[in-house]
Amino acid sequence: MNLALSFFNFLTEFGCGFVLLACLSRLLNFLGMVLMLGFCFKILHFGWRFKGTLRFLCDFGGVPRIRFCLENLVWEVSKPKIKSLGNGSDPNTNSSTKKSSNAAGEKVSASSEDGLEGKDDSEIESRDEDDLFDVKTLRKLVKIQRKKANAAFAELDKERTASSSSAEEAMAMILRLQSEKSSVEIQANQFRRMAEQKLEYDDEVIESLQWAITRHESHSSVLEEQLRIYREELKQYLGEDEIKQLEGDVSRGRSFENEAVNPVVSSSETES
Repeated sequence: MNLALSFFNFLTEFGCGFVLLACLSRLLNFLGMVLMLGFCFKILHFGWRFKGTLRFLCDFGGVPRIRFCLENLVWEVSKPKIKSLGNGSDPNTNSSTKKSSNAAGEKVSASSEDGLEGKDDSEIESRDEDDLFDVKTLRKLVKIQRKKANAAFAELDKERTASSSSAEEAMAMILRLQSEKSSVEIQANQFRRMAEQKLEYDDEVIESLQWAITRHESHSSVLEEQLRIYREELKQYLGEDEIKQLEGDVSRGRSFENEAVNPVVSSSETES
C-alpha cells in the first residue's frame, strides 16, 4: 500500500495525475458494468430456479405437495431443537417425541396421498367427461357427414338417371336418323339407276334416229338426183304440162303412202 502511494506521488510530481485519473475512471466504469451484469445474472438465475420449483410443485400435487414440503421443512428445522431437548430429557420423553414425530409424518403422508388420489380422481373424471364430449361431437359430425353423403348420392342417382334417359333418347334419335338416311340413300340409288338407264335408252334412241335421218337424207338426195335425171329425159319426150301432171300424180301417191305408214308408227310407239 505504501508502495502504491509512493508511486502515485511520484507520478503526480511528474504531472501524470490527470492521466491516472482518466484511466482509473475507465477502470471503475468497467468494474461497475461487470458487477451489474453479475447481479442481473444472479437475479435471472434465482428467477429461473424459483419458476422451476413452482412448476415442480404444481406438477406433483399442487397445494397438498406444498403443504407437505413446508411441513418437512418445519420438521427439518425443528429436528435439531428436538434432539437438543432430547439429550437433556429422559427416555420416555424421547419415545413420546419419536411417536409424535412418526404420527405427524404419517398424517402428512396420508394427507398427501389423499390429495394425490383426489386429484387423480378429478383428473380421470375430467378426462372421461372430455372423452364423452369428444365422442358425442364426433358422432354428431359423422351423422352430419353421412346425411351430406346421402344427399350427394341421391343427387348423383338423379343425375345418372337423367343422363341415362337423355343418352337413350339420343341413341334412339341417332338410330332413327340412320335408318332414314339408309332408306333415302337406297331410294336415291334406285332413282339414279333409273335415270342412268333412261339416259342410256334416250342416247340409243337419239343415235338410232340420227342414223335414220342421215339415211333418209342420203336416200332423198339420191331420189332427187334420179328425179332430176328422169325429168330431163322426160323433157325430151313430153311437154311441160304433161310433166306437171305426172308430178302431181306422184305427190298424191306419196301422201297416200304417208297416211298409211303413220298409224302403224303410232301404234308401235304406244305399244313400246
